[in-house]
Amino acid sequence: MPLSNEQIAYIRDKLNQEGIYESALLNDLLDHICCAVEYEMKKAPDFESVFKKVMNDFSPEEGLGNIQAEINTIAHNKIITMKKLTFILAFLLSIFFFICILLNGIRLLNNYDWAFMNNLAFINQYAVCLFILPLYWLHQYKMAKQDPNDGLGARIKVVMFILGFLCSEALANAIFFKLMHMPGGNQLFIITAVLGIADVPLLLFRKYRLVF
Repeated sequence: MPLSNEQIAYIRDKLNQEGIYESALLNDLLDHICCAVEYEMKKAPDFESVFKKVMNDFSPEEGLGNIQAEINTIAHNKIITMKKLTFILAFLLSIFFFICILLNGIRLLNNYDWAFMNNLAFINQYAVCLFILPLYWLHQYKMAKQDPNDGLGARIKVVMFILGFLCSEALANAIFFKLMHMPGGNQLFIITAVLGIADVPLLLFRKYRLVF
């Protein structure tokens, strides 16, 4: 027989008490347990006794909360691994960036004709714009999501960091275009200024609210 809304809510509360709070796991367990209870109630209509039997069948010796703890441990280990890989990648790209600057400085000071420097310059620019800047702004956004007292709504916060990302991308490319004597550098500086005018007040307002 189908369970009532009150019985489903009761099962959900019991799962919460067991330490199950992650929504995907909670919904999966709730669905399986409700189906099992409905099936068992065809044989014995007493909800309480059937529910206890089903919970005993579903629960490992350590309890359902142990499932949540194992999932949290796995998720935490994945986050740590991703952070390590991100840090290593950012470190290598940063070293490559400064090596390129050093080589270019040596070339300019001594008037060396190093044809490969143009290729290195483009590779360096791709690394900055496609990896370092996106990783930096993504990290800043994730950190900002943990600060509910900054006076900014979730949507405004998203817009603020998108504007900041686009502004930094425009500035990096504007400088690169000018150094490489490529067309479009002046237009990119204008775009940078417009994005900065829109983004900097939001960033400063957030900093002000966090401090005061």
